Order: sequence, then C-alpha cells, then structure tokens
Amino acid sequence: MPHPSREHEIVSVLAGLFEEMVREPEPPSRGEANYTIIALCGNRMIAYERAWALPRTMLARTGFSDPVEMCTSLSVAELETVIRQPPCGHRLPGRIAAAMSGTAHDVADMYAGDARNLYSSQDVATVLARLEALPGYGQKLARLALRIILLDWAGDVRGDRAALDVTPDLHVCRVLFRLGLIERAEPRLAIEAARRLSPSAPYLVDGAFALGTTICGAKPKCGACPLWVHCPQF
Repeated sequence: MPHPSREHEIVSVLAGLFEEMVREPEPPSRGEANYTIIALCGNRMIAYERAWALPRTMLARTGFSDPVEMCTSLSVAELETVIRQPPCGHRLPGRIAAAMSGTAHDVADMYAGDARNLYSSQDVATVLARLEALPGYGQKLARLALRIILLDWAGDVRGDRAALDVTPDLHVCRVLFRLGLIERAEPRLAIEAARRLSPSAPYLVDGAFALGTTICGAKPKCGACPLWVHCPQF
C-alpha cells in the first residue's frame, strides 16, 4: 500500500488540479441550464468537447434557439437525421437522439421547460435522484451534472457536498491505477480510493481527470507530469 505521506502529497496535487478545473460559480440562465442538461446526453464514446458542441451544431442546423424546445418539437428520427448530417455529430446518433428527446421531454413536462427547476431549493439526494431518472442519464452523468450544479453554478441545493463522489471516468481510473492507488483501473475501486484519500471531499481527486486528459493519456508525457516523482512506473 502507498505510504500515507506520499498519498497526502498526491491528493494535494490532484486537489490543486481539480480547483483549476472549477470555474468561478455563476448562476446559469434558463438557456444555459437547458443547454447543459441536453449536451450531457451526448457525453459518451466521444471527447467531452465534441459532445458539448453537439447541441449548438444541431440548433444551427434546425433553426431553434433552445435545445429543450428543439428536442421536444422534433421526433427521435428527425433528431437522428440532424445529428447524422455531414459532418456527423456523434458516433451513436440513434442512441443520443433518443437520450436527448427523452431528457428534453422530462424537463418540459416535469420542470416547466426550465432545467433550473430540477435542482432549485432541493436537497442533494433529491437532485441526484432526479438526474439519474432522466432518460438520457445514468449514475455517471447524473453525478457529473450534480457537480456542475454545485460547483460551477453554486446551485441552491441543501446537503453535504462531501457526499459527492469522484466521477469514475476512464481517465481518472487510469491515473489512479498508474499511481498505484488502486489495483486495477476499475470505477468501483476509483470511488473507494477517493473516499479513503479525501473523506471530506472525495471529488477533489477528480483532478486526476485533468491529468489524464492532458498529460497522463494513452501515451503519457511523463516529463511534464507534476506527480512523476510519486509514480511507481519509475
């Protein structure tokens, strides 16, 4: 097992990287909240930046101004056609079209067409349950959305943020495994390690995401890594 002082130094660096990822909290407009909730539906099997840009591309192609309105006005088949227009916006156009449509209809029907109503004046457990229930979501995307609501938007959500786990992203698992903090690059082990390493704020270990997407990728740039002296690879 890693030495406690070594673990402390690793967590300190990862926490710093996480803090750099988080913007100054700023409450979103209705349009910004709706855009985010729909954009996250596409955050699978492609780069985050490409998924984030997809609704903007679709709005330009259809002439709508709000993604929730677009996704409730068009059928799933029509949304898939929009995504497939060259250059194709996603590797899974049918699946993403269905996810966007289902999520948009829930926002329209259950939250008056305003994604901010999903979390406003609620507790953490309720918001997380609502997010996980969205047709285009699941545990991973729900926790990512909750993290945005709490940290980027300073959402008026009651409850202890310490309950917010690390997001077991591929990059997070890879970095924690390479650092010797988990035995295998598995999401469950990454969550357990984050809870142990930073009990009061396990999400701080998500700084591993920043490291994994910039330096510690499939072909690591070890010479530029702030944690190379702690890496068992050397």
